[in-house]
Amino acid sequence: MNNSYTDHLKKQINDNTGTSILRSICVHPKLRLIYFKPGKAAGTSIFRKNLQPRGGWIIQKDNPTEFNNWVQNINDKELENYFKFIFVRNPFSRLVSYWHDTFLSSYPNFKDLIKDGIFDKKGNLKKLHFQTQSGLFTTPGGDTLNLDFIGKVENINNDWEVLCKKINIQYQKLGHHSKNSHNNYITYYDNETIDIVSEWYKKDLQIFNYKFN
Repeated sequence: MNNSYTDHLKKQINDNTGTSILRSICVHPKLRLIYFKPGKAAGTSIFRKNLQPRGGWIIQKDNPTEFNNWVQNINDKELENYFKFIFVRNPFSRLVSYWHDTFLSSYPNFKDLIKDGIFDKKGNLKKLHFQTQSGLFTTPGGDTLNLDFIGKVENINNDWEVLCKKINIQYQKLGHHSKNSHNNYITYYDNETIDIVSEWYKKDLQIFNYKFN
């Protein structure tokens, strides 16, 4: 890659904004696994309730010293030996879920969140879960890591079973945690918000083959 991904990670170790991608990376050094865990994409069911209890995983939130040491010492060549995977979700649906779960009281109208609640006055993301999913494995220069597996929340049961076989871990059925109830996501959008979200998450829509439907 023209831009080092691991150098990109190292620059974020002292990021105190709360939106560093390091907060969405889960590493199992012994098994050489990396799970990119975007918010509101079944991460609780996959990681907290399933992978993490098996042991060996480190994340910045729970194991800051060990995780930061791993970031400091990893390089792009070594990273190639890791099995890298992600579970993604339609960005339109993901935003509605995050709004309903977190912002319903402060932004009763979904459109107000889309227009005023995502970025601060400097153009920076206000919250970690607003990050693009593809941004977790992309450098500022636009280079992307080659992932070994991409699962989708919309097909999570089948994709999870496939992943377990690929990384040679015992399959355990996923539960449904942090579930919230709201109408179908399409009912919350109008043409303006569709255009806004389509532009923000253009790369996610392209890479993961999502659209508004």
